[in-house]
Amino acid sequence: MKDLLEFIFNFGLCYLLAKIAWNFFSISQEVKAQTRNEFKQYLNNVVHAVKEEQHGSQIYWFDSDKDTFIAQGKTQKEIVEVLKKNYTNHVFILDNDVIICGPDWVPTENKKITLQMVDKKF
Repeated sequence: MKDLLEFIFNFGLCYLLAKIAWNFFSISQEVKAQTRNEFKQYLNNVVHAVKEEQHGSQIYWFDSDKDTFIAQGKTQKEIVEVLKKNYTNHVFILDNDVIICGPDWVPTENKKITLQMVDKKF
């Protein structure tokens, strides 16, 4: 009888420890998924695929993914001045694979975007 009670106790203890370990694993997976989703949302908010249109002497920039207005100016330099004021930690990708972002705001021809370009503590 004592062996049976000891077996039941050991089995219950192992089950309880396994259940606790599984719960910790599940929680960590949920936290990872939530962090990943928040990071994707952050990137969706700060990375803009730019559609450029020119009407007369004005150049207009639109976010082609969200179909929203970004900035306008007579030259790209004027547009960059608007970006510096309103979009400090954002990345802009033009149709010809030119990337414009801070801190220097100089157009760079590059086909890869690295996370170093997105200056945010996450």
